[in-house]
Amino acid sequence: MTVNQPNFIILLLFLLVLGPLIYQLLFQRRVERKIAEIEKGIAHLLDNYNSLMNSRHALANKVLTIQKATDYFQKVVDDKLKGLHQMFNGIGEKNNLLFSEREELIEKMQMHIKPLSASFEDIKNQFNKLQESMKAVSGENDEKWIELANHLNYFSDEIQKMKDNIRERNIDCEL
Repeated sequence: MTVNQPNFIILLLFLLVLGPLIYQLLFQRRVERKIAEIEKGIAHLLDNYNSLMNSRHALANKVLTIQKATDYFQKVVDDKLKGLHQMFNGIGEKNNLLFSEREELIEKMQMHIKPLSASFEDIKNQFNKLQESMKAVSGENDEKWIELANHLNYFSDEIQKMKDNIRERNIDCEL
């Protein structure tokens, strides 16, 4: 063996001992970088998780607020509908009462109008008979008959006005 050989062997042994050590140091650096990256990723994930939880809590609060508002709105609508329902029932009852009173009033008016109509028809028939008898006798005194005819025409107009008034009242009562 030569002098170079032991140096070579020592160098070889040194490299064999130092090589894995250097490899381990390099590997440890890579592992530390990877751990640092993983820690950054975990910190980022924690931030996202915290943001998500905050958003979830805010959303839950908003849902509760909306639910409370919906419940209040439903209560208000129910109260208003209940009031409207009672009002419509009251209006229906009043309408039925007014309708029955109207029917009774129409019946009473018809009871009063029937005798008046019959009486009016009797007067009209008597007037027509009187007018016919006057025409038969009219040959004697034309002036007196003309004056009497004028009075009868006036009386006929008044009876016609009475008849129109009775009809108007009858129509008003029916409405």
